[in-house]
Amino acid sequence: MTTSTTAATVTAASDVATPAGEARADGPADLAELTVRWLDALLASASIERIGSANWWPRATSALATAAATAESYPHAVSEACRKLEIDVLSLSSAELLAELEPQLVPRMREWSTCIERDAPYLVAMTRLRRSDRSTA
Repeated sequence: MTTSTTAATVTAASDVATPAGEARADGPADLAELTVRWLDALLASASIERIGSANWWPRATSALATAAATAESYPHAVSEACRKLEIDVLSLSSAELLAELEPQLVPRMREWSTCIERDAPYLVAMTRLRRSDRSTA
């Protein structure tokens, strides 16, 4: 499975009829894809040695859920997720991607939070597939 296949999975599973990589700017597929990219960026800065391989995906799920439930702002969501993932400093590439996602997520924070609360296991699974695809490519 390739990364583009994963993107198509996110789009198809959200019942939005758009080709991979072309999710509607106002639809649930867009939020799902943005969330997968957001979590992937955070995990790129997390340490498997610090979290442990057995705790990696449960911790990712917890970080996502905590960010959605407690965040009062986008910076707060990022900070809460970093705290749960034991990230002290984000890598430059993670920081750049999170900054790129900010203008797309901030206007939809309430909707984004609802999407995460409703679909967290699915969103983590899609993130896991994306990271797996990249590591085997």
